[in-house]
Amino acid sequence: YATAYARGDFVPSIDEEYKPYFNSFVKWYDENVEKLIFSETRLYHEGLQYCGKPDLVVNLKGSKDNTLVDIKTSASIYETHPVQLAAYMDLLNVNNLHCQKGIILKLNKEGKIARVYDFEDCNSYYKIFLYALELYNYFLKTKPRMKRAA
Repeated sequence: YATAYARGDFVPSIDEEYKPYFNSFVKWYDENVEKLIFSETRLYHEGLQYCGKPDLVVNLKGSKDNTLVDIKTSASIYETHPVQLAAYMDLLNVNNLHCQKGIILKLNKEGKIARVYDFEDCNSYYKIFLYALELYNYFLKTKPRMKRAA
């Protein structure tokens, strides 16, 4: 619903349990976003062989730089969230949608304005992502055959 709103598309009726999250997004978006650049399209990183679907890339009011917005509805921000954000930033950059900044936008379950977690320097998180990707690829290639215990 949030990305449909950002694109100016028709927003269908929203279940009551999700309305506060949507309202939280709308308040933040209307107050902070100058222009939508990109929304929810699957991108592929040919060199590293991974894909993803970043939520939004916007120009914030008062800035000409592209900002990646990763929308979250979870109860808190988890350690994996900035790692995912860093991977999305790389994915956008290799697909010529250059982002200078990434934020995690935590929507509020009571409908209050969303909270922003700012991650300007994602280098350390990107290194963690690369290590995780390497481990994933290693185990994908070397799936051990497990024997049942007698």
